Amino acid sequence: MLALLVSSSFTCLVAIVTKSTTLSQQFVRLVDLSVLLSLTVYAVALAALFKRSTVAGDKQETFYRSCALLGILFCAYVIGSTPAYMLWMLAALVLVIMTVYAVAIRSAARPISG
Repeated sequence: MLALLVSSSFTCLVAIVTKSTTLSQQFVRLVDLSVLLSLTVYAVALAALFKRSTVAGDKQETFYRSCALLGILFCAYVIGSTPAYMLWMLAALVLVIMTVYAVAIRSAARPISG
């Protein structure tokens, strides 16, 4: 139930933030923002490849890390080449998501007594 509430609130927030004078401009902003959010999540997932623990000197591990680094650089390039107002909206949405996530985790993590 909480996830549905957070998801619908987030969708409404994105629609309000990207409000434009014409419908086509608003649609373009929504698409741009969704691409930026997807690339951000993709970059974080690629960064998780650096935490993999395997045998030191494994050639396959070096290949994975090289691919992850290239992917992160690509994401950083695309995100960095967007207009400043989109970056501000992205930063604000990421902060809101992180805050909601922290509150949800804190309320869900209750010590077991017994």
